[in-house]
Amino acid sequence: FQSWCRRAGSPAPPPPWQGWLCLAAGLAACWPLGPWLADRWLNWEGQWPSALALLAALVFWTRMLTSGPAAPPAPPFFFAAAGLFVFYAACAGRMPLLLGYGVAAAGLAAVFLALLPQNRRREMWALPLLIVLSLPVMPSVQFVFGYPLRAAAAHLAALWLPGVDAAGAGLADGARTVFVDPPCSGLRMLWAALVLGCLCALALRLSGMRTLAVLVLATILAILGNGIRAAALFLA
Repeated sequence: FQSWCRRAGSPAPPPPWQGWLCLAAGLAACWPLGPWLADRWLNWEGQWPSALALLAALVFWTRMLTSGPAAPPAPPFFFAAAGLFVFYAACAGRMPLLLGYGVAAAGLAAVFLALLPQNRRREMWALPLLIVLSLPVMPSVQFVFGYPLRAAAAHLAALWLPGVDAAGAGLADGARTVFVDPPCSGLRMLWAALVLGCLCALALRLSGMRTLAVLVLATILAILGNGIRAAALFLA
């Protein structure tokens, strides 16, 4: 039918109903994700920006889905999504809640990619990461990665401050020690840098390798920026 449409000069039909059925099945399989997201976005302080990341991901996906001829869904991505959903269902209650929701979000991202035409899919490699970054898990991630980022900021700041040494997550000049506390870990800065990197990659329709390069550069700039901030706060 699609070949006949192309020969007739009319646009190809939208993805078949099996693709949308898979998306509906994925949403049904991950239904606990909805109430949890709504509760964190609405009731947890400082978690609402992640909702904007998800909204941006859906806007870019819809734009790419409707900007060109449609194509049949890609089976490999559906197989990947099915595997993630089965893993999510099999391990429900036996793995950390946040990890399970991350697996569910990755499965939904695989379905989103499967519904895109192949030529558009090459320009949307930042979409899965943007969907995962939309999960409002900042307090939990802060608990796990906060200290390494604080220590990295302290060691970077010590390189730029003469006579100052890093002591764990603190800076000492022999007379006093100033610690980089959790709010200054730079985790929100890193999250914002990765979200902006994903948005730039989607807006510019970058390939996979260029998307990776942008995200690596965003990570490096965020870590260096946090080191500069730690040095400035020590001087202040």
